[in-house]
Amino acid sequence: MRAAHVGHVLVNTAVDRPWSQYFCCMLAGFPDYVRAYPNATRSVLRAVLKAADLCATDPAGTARSLAATGRVPRAGYAAQTLTDNNYKWREFDPEDTIRW
Repeated sequence: MRAAHVGHVLVNTAVDRPWSQYFCCMLAGFPDYVRAYPNATRSVLRAVLKAADLCATDPAGTARSLAATGRVPRAGYAAQTLTDNNYKWREFDPEDTIRW
């Protein structure tokens, strides 16, 4: 739809306040699993955080990699999406996000 220039954006939750100031996603784990497999839990969390940091520091390179592996059809759109996203998640308050 973006390539065909169909429609227009009314609300972009990645950049429009107040939505851009809240988390869109959170990681959660069952306490029993986390206690039983602390190393696996740590590895998953580390992988997600590294991926988020990579998308924030090199969105164009990440988009090219996604396109090269066939995960997205066009690197340009992926790069635009990664650039538009706000990766300031370390500055947000999770309690405020859940309350919202």
